[in-house]
Amino acid sequence: MIEISDSEAIRRLAGRLACKCGLSYHVEYNPPKQAGICDKCGEKLFKRDDDKPSAIKKRLEIYHQETEPLLDEYEKQGKLFRVGGLGSIEDIYKWIDKIISQNSKVKIQK
Repeated sequence: MIEISDSEAIRRLAGRLACKCGLSYHVEYNPPKQAGICDKCGEKLFKRDDDKPSAIKKRLEIYHQETEPLLDEYEKQGKLFRVGGLGSIEDIYKWIDKIISQNSKVKIQK
């Protein structure tokens, strides 16, 4: 499980942009070449309703009420491992790969 704060989740999800052709962008991490326009098809990008801050906050409330209580049990069973999500993509990948390597015969292919 990659852990980040609620405020960081809201910030990241609120920055996503979508296109009707199926491509996704992020205003900070993966911006289109021209602001608001899809690189592939040239259509105007939009923010999905479930990526608006009010919807994200509601999704997080449901997560904290219904899913979060299960995490300790899965961790006790050795089925859940926690990784901090504030590092670089490469660092987080290394941590996840290390956890999988130490706990499984399956390797992540990058």
